[in-house]
Amino acid sequence: MDYELAGITGILIYYSANIIIRLKKINFYLVLLNRLKLYLQKKDMILDSIKSFEKYQTLQDGFDKVYKFIRNNDIHKLEEKEYEIDGKNVYCTVSTQTLKSPEAGKLEVHDSYIDIHLLLEGSETIGIKDRRECSDQAGAYDELKDIAFYNDEPANYVVLGRDNFIIVFPADAHAPLLGNGTCKKIIFKVKVNVKKS
Repeated sequence: MDYELAGITGILIYYSANIIIRLKKINFYLVLLNRLKLYLQKKDMILDSIKSFEKYQTLQDGFDKVYKFIRNNDIHKLEEKEYEIDGKNVYCTVSTQTLKSPEAGKLEVHDSYIDIHLLLEGSETIGIKDRRECSDQAGAYDELKDIAFYNDEPANYVVLGRDNFIIVFPADAHAPLLGNGTCKKIIFKVKVNVKKS
């Protein structure tokens, strides 16, 4: 009888130890996932080629819808107009724009939407600055248009060529449409915290 009790006690201790070890491993992975989540929430501007957009579709809710739109359409033949992808949660505008000098460009920021600027034709320079470093706001934030402007100088410039895109998050002040001549582009607008389909 004592041998049976000792055996059962040994089995319980063994399984309890295994459960504790597994819980510690699960806790480790939960901590790791939370750190990754915090890291991803501090998103920085991304510059890449459209050929690589697939890898970003899980970065932010709504990016999967942008990827499907790009994959399912001949983006270079799209008519110049606004396209609703998921109502006003995810939409885009195709247009040809006249470029301006860096002196004429103003940094802009958005609170409700993430911008994805995808260049289809021409070349475009975009000025970039961390929004937290901007101090000279030009007027009040326009909630209806989701935009505010700054008179600050960009800290850096990026140049987009055909099929390059830049993702600018609410933390990124950006001055688009800098350069000479015109460019054709798509601007995708992804509402912050859109749910995945």
